[in-house]
Parts: sequence; C-alpha cells; structure tokens
Amino acid sequence: MNLPENFQYADLGVGTNVIKVKNKTIRITNLLGEGVKLNFKVTNPFYCLEDLVKMSNQDLHIVDFHAETTSEKNALAIYFDGQVSAILGTHTHVPSADLRVSPKGMVYVTDVGMCGPGFGSIIGAKAQNVLTKFLHPTARFKLEVSKLGAQFNAILMEFDDKTNKAVNAKRIQILEDDEINYLKEDFSVPADFERN
Repeated sequence: MNLPENFQYADLGVGTNVIKVKNKTIRITNLLGEGVKLNFKVTNPFYCLEDLVKMSNQDLHIVDFHAETTSEKNALAIYFDGQVSAILGTHTHVPSADLRVSPKGMVYVTDVGMCGPGFGSIIGAKAQNVLTKFLHPTARFKLEVSKLGAQFNAILMEFDDKTNKAVNAKRIQILEDDEINYLKEDFSVPADFERN
C-alpha cells in the first residue's frame, strides 16, 4: 500500500489490499482524514470506507486512519464499530491513552504513535529547529531528523478464531534511553531572531 484509498488519484497506487494469513483473509486499508491539510483532494473517508465494507467479505478488516483531529478518528470508529475489525489512528506521532476493544469486537486507538527518534525530538525532528518555527513563525527553518534515542510504537491485537471479533489489544512501546546525548543537546534558539 502506498496511497490512501480516498486520495483523489488512488488509481496511481494501492490504498487497500487483501492478504492471507494461515486460513484467514485480512483486508488492510489506509484512509486519509479530511482535516489533513495537503495540496491534493481527499474524498470523504466515511463514504470510501462504507463502499469498501459493502463490497468486502474478508475475515478481518484493519483500517489505518491517518487523520489530524481526534474527533474525526473517534467518529469513524463509532460509525464503523462492528463493521470493521480495527481502526488504528495515525498522523499525530504521539501515542494516545484510549486503546480499547469495543463491545462489538472492534479495536480502536486514536493514535498508535510513531516509530523513529524518541525523547528530545519533536515528532521526530530536531527540537531546536521546530522551536525556532514556534518562537519565530516567519523565520525559515530546516526540518532535520533528530538523532536522539529511538522509539517503537505498535498495537498487538488478538481476534477470536471463530467469530473474528477482537478479544484483546495491547500497546507495545519500546523507548531507547539516550540520556547522555540528550543532556549534551543544544535546544537554544538562535539569538539573532527578534520576538514577534
């Protein structure tokens, strides 16, 4: 998969795919929320997923919902509860604390969290550069990947083999401690900028 299924030019890539694992067919779908401000057209993720659900007959359907707002992610989860196996939110990089299995057997989390640079970075970027942008909004800045630590975030899901409903979900979070380099890092913002 390399493009969201509801991207206007989805025919240029694949936004949903079916794989077979042992005796189960699993559909994996990537959708983009309408609140993500990018320079291309995104069709309504609710309508797109509704069409997929109507045509699908897989055992499991896992949705990666790459969206900006928590309300849009939560609304999608409530609307499709019991129709898909999991809605896993992504995009904001920070893991949320609302992982749950619904009474209808669907896994939901607002944000899985990122894999990449860890503590001391700002959503994976070198903190000094992002701080410059917040303190001096008109200044040009270079977004560089932080070299501090690392983090791995994921969700482990368990489904009933007979009903295909989720019975358990656990967060996996591995954080690399890089305290020595964190203490050496320069988080100061260049002094030559005037306060706006």
